[in-house]
This record gives sequence, C-alpha cells and structure tokens, in this order.
Amino acid sequence: MARTKDSNQRRSFTGQVYDRKPRRSVLWVDDFARRLITLSGIGSIVAVSLVGLFLVWVVLPLFTPTGLEEVGCPRPTSSNKPVLFQAVDNYGSLVWSLHSDGSLQVRDLDQGRILDTHTVRDDAIPTSWSAADQCRRLAFGFADGVMITVSTEFEVEYLEDQNVTPEMEALQTGERLVSGRGLVEKTNEGQLRLSTLNFQPDEPIKLAASPISKLAVTPTTNGLVVVALDSLGGLHNRSVTWKKNLLTGKLRLKSRGSDQSAEDLGIDINAMPSHLALNDGGDMILLVSQNGETIMLRRNDEGLLRPTG
Repeated sequence: MARTKDSNQRRSFTGQVYDRKPRRSVLWVDDFARRLITLSGIGSIVAVSLVGLFLVWVVLPLFTPTGLEEVGCPRPTSSNKPVLFQAVDNYGSLVWSLHSDGSLQVRDLDQGRILDTHTVRDDAIPTSWSAADQCRRLAFGFADGVMITVSTEFEVEYLEDQNVTPEMEALQTGERLVSGRGLVEKTNEGQLRLSTLNFQPDEPIKLAASPISKLAVTPTTNGLVVVALDSLGGLHNRSVTWKKNLLTGKLRLKSRGSDQSAEDLGIDINAMPSHLALNDGGDMILLVSQNGETIMLRRNDEGLLRPTG
C-alpha cells in the first residue's frame, strides 16, 4: 500500500484518509482541562488548610488562662435599693431593674439613662416576690395579705413617616435616640424602631389576713400557678388566668384554688419553711426549712395540697 505524501496522514482499512495531527480545538480543550484540574487541586488543599486553621483558632482559647476583667458598664445612681430581677430586650437596647422597694426602672443600656419608672403599689412595699416566664410575669406579696401579679413585656413599634422627627431622621444605622419613655434605633433596613416596656399590674388578689412571707410562681399554658405562704403558716395556692374583654380589650383576671394551714399538712409551725419552690408543671411544691428538712406537697386538680410521703 502506497503512503500518502503527508506523513501526518494515514489511510484506514476502509481506504479513508485521516489526519493524525489533533485539531486546535482539541488541544485548547485539553489545555483548559489540565489547568482547571490543577487549580481545583490547589483550591481543595487551600480550603482544607483554612478549615484546619479555623479549628485551631476555635480550640486555642481552651488552652489559655482565663480571668475576669472589669468593663465600663453603666451603674444605677438614683437608687441604692437591692436589685431583685433584671431583664434585657431582644435588641440589647433596654433593661429593666426591679428593686426591693417594689420600684421598677427602665434604662437604656448604652448610657444607663432612666427612661421610665413604675411602682407595684404606691402605699406598700412588697414582703415577698417571685418571677416566671423569663421575668415576663412577676408576683408580689404584701403585708396585708394581698398578692399582685404584673406583666412586663417589651414592645416594639416601627414608626410611620408622620411620627418621625428631624432628630430621628438624622440617625445613622445602629444609632439610638431617647424618645419619651422608650428608645428609637435606626435599623440596617433604614427603619426607625421604637422599643418600650409595657408594665401592667393585674387586679389585687386577697390571699390571707397576715403578711405573705414566701411566694413561688410557674407559668402554664393558660396562665400562672401561684403558691404563697403567710406568716401564720397558711398555704395558699391559686391558678391564675386572664380573659380578654372583646369590647374593651382589657384583660380580666380569674383565680381559683384553696387555702390550707401548714399544721393540717404536717408542717411544724415552729420551724416555718425558709424556701418555697414550684416545679415546671405547677403540681409539686417543695418546702425547705432552715434546719434542712424538706417537705414535698402535690397539688391535685381541685387545687388541694397533699403530702407526697
């Protein structure tokens, strides 16, 4: 068989002549694929290395010494009463502090300025207190045997154009401005968010004729379970619910339960409990005396307490 003049050409067994030299497009695709595979390999190595460095950076603090450092947080200056509870809003802008005299102060976290003040009762100081539902519900007992529950809810409102002042309009993203009893902040979306605290006391509930010395509350799906101990050894438990008036929008408080004496429950009135606690379900009550003696009571569907032992 005779060869063709071009050494790069050959004849197949069918007699067709084909060119052994690859096309330019094939060479270009081959070169591109080689470079892509090389870059992908290098990228994978770099990515794995960065993951390793990140893990080292996360774990490294575990091997370093720890300590406490004082920071410049704002401190209350207008009240020297002990703080019982504190709560911060979801945006880290407002904080309320409840003091032992029954007063509540609302402050901005940036500078500690007092924005609002509230009082549970103007004519009496609480003798006992308790908090439930992440401090959104508070309960207070008083010397006249009255209990008052309070709702503390942070409220958020996005201001409309007609409510925006020039000072608010001039705010930069993340800046805050005191407005009345609340705080206005400009969000990343350019909106003006007003944060305030809604402090709403409920109707007083008369529990006993003597001072309420201990209180414990726990939230339920419908309201609160409250257990109180008065200074004469009376145990009072209540299921507290709220019903909204569809016409006025106001909440109406309802309570039901029982009043029993500690003596009838086998509790030594000469060694009154120093601590009172409720479980999450509100059906188990734990009483602890100063000598370490504990008594467990169970609350039945009728609201009566019975010793578990």
